[in-house]
Amino acid sequence: MSIALLLAASAATAAGAAALHAAHGVRRQITALRAELAATDRTAAQLPSPRPTPAEEIRTAVTQALAEEREREL
Repeated sequence: MSIALLLAASAATAAGAAALHAAHGVRRQITALRAELAATDRTAAQLPSPRPTPAEEIRTAVTQALAEEREREL
């Protein structure tokens, strides 16, 4: 009986050690993914901002497009 208990305890210890090892590996992978994501965010922050387009230029383009559309309908 005591040998069976010793074997069961050994098996439980081995299973616990394997689970601990797997959890440590998952933690390392998560840390690496976080570092990769942080590097990607830093790269995205370095993109130049779009150049501003004056509102009057946009209004003129829209007006011209609407005029062309009206001409096509007639």
